[in-house]
Amino acid sequence: MSLSEFIFGLVVYIGVAAVVLIIRNRKFNKLANNNTQLFERIDFYKKKWIRKNLVKIIIGVVISLIVYIIGFFYNIIWVFQLGGCLLIGILNGLHYDMMVYVEEKAFNGKGKEE
Repeated sequence: MSLSEFIFGLVVYIGVAAVVLIIRNRKFNKLANNNTQLFERIDFYKKKWIRKNLVKIIIGVVISLIVYIIGFFYNIIWVFQLGGCLLIGILNGLHYDMMVYVEEKAFNGKGKEE
């Protein structure tokens, strides 16, 4: 496996993770369609959650990148692919946790405004 394949694979996995997160964000932001106060609350709680859980995000990304790099250096394709899948899975799991937190805080937990 060459270095260009490694970089291409990493870019693809990061791109897929980014697209999934962007799609999820758009779906959630549609809830606050014309209500700027609600949109500001959602944005505030997203940023607050990210500040509180930044270490989790960094550790998850580092672990997946370590697995990805190990697969590259030992030329084991399935480990290489597992690293990319871990990256997507960890980021999606953390995004889900963030959206649950935001929904509990920005809404009454029932999907209605406070």
